[in-house]
Order: sequence, then structure tokens, then C-alpha cells
Amino acid sequence: MAIMPVKTAIMKRLTALAIVTLASQAVVTFAGEPMVSSKQVIAPPLPPPPEYFRPNEFDIGMFGTYATGVGSGENAGKLHAWGGGLDFTYWFPWKYAGMRFQGAGVSISGGGGSRTKEVTVVPGFAPVSLTGGGGSLAAGIMTGDFMLRLPLDDFWPGVSLGALRLRRFWRYFAGRRRERQYCP
Repeated sequence: MAIMPVKTAIMKRLTALAIVTLASQAVVTFAGEPMVSSKQVIAPPLPPPPEYFRPNEFDIGMFGTYATGVGSGENAGKLHAWGGGLDFTYWFPWKYAGMRFQGAGVSISGGGGSRTKEVTVVPGFAPVSLTGGGGSLAAGIMTGDFMLRLPLDDFWPGVSLGALRLRRFWRYFAGRRRERQYCP
């Protein structure tokens, strides 16, 4: 084998280095489009609008009341009453129907000495007899309602209004003598 001069060996190495450099550039040139990262930020979906009328909803309420001008006949407007009540409402799993029960109790007073009077507390109902000092009498009413509702937030998101239709059944009672009255 022949020994090559040093100058020729350096030239072969430079030629080989140039070819490798050009080949690497050719590979990058013909490789195609750069890869786009698959880790793009995607915004989460918006939460659903709040639902104001839900199924299986149970509400409890209480209230106080004071009434003046209670009574009829010669006692019209002379009596007054104070009391309070409770309200229980349940909406069935089908959110368009529900039941409500309300009860209220009042103490009807008229002032003055001992006396006995017949008083019609609610027009259309049987009169009740008031006896005793001051003419104090306990009275109350219990109502039951079957309700249908059309929540507008189903059609108009964010609106907390609903149309109601109800069928009422009620009972009125006063004093010791209970008068049952049902109103369809």
C-alpha cells in the first residue's frame, strides 16, 4: 500500500465534511412542514345557566299577620286579629307540578266586657259565637294547593319567572265549634 501525502489526506477529510454538511441541510430541506405542538390551550365550555325551578324542591316558610276591620253586622270593623302561619311546598320530580300546604292561626279580639256575639269572620261562612271577656277567639285556616308551573328559565335562560296555575282546597275553623267548609 502506498502512503498518501498529508495534504491529500486533509483534502479528503474536508471533502467528506462538506458532503456530510450539505447532506444534513438537504435532509432538513426535504423533511416538510414543521410539527405543530398538540398541546394547544382549549378554553373549557361555559357552565350551564342557573336553574331557578328545580325538581324535588322543598320549601318551608313562616309568616306573621295582623288584621283590622274583622267581623260583620254590628261588629263590622270593630274587631282585630293577630297571628301567624306556616307554608310547606314540594315540587314533584316532574318539575312542572307540586303541592303546597299552608296553615294560619289568629286570635280575634274586640275589647270590652264579657259578652256573647255571633260574628261572621269570613263572608260566606257560618258565623261563630264569641263569648268571654274582651271577646277573644282563636281562628284559623288550612289550605292545600295543587300547582302547575311553567318556568320561563327553560325558554329564556337567566330569567327567574314562572307562570303558575293552582287548584285550592281549604278548611276554615274557629273557636270551640268547628265549621268545616270546603271550597272547590
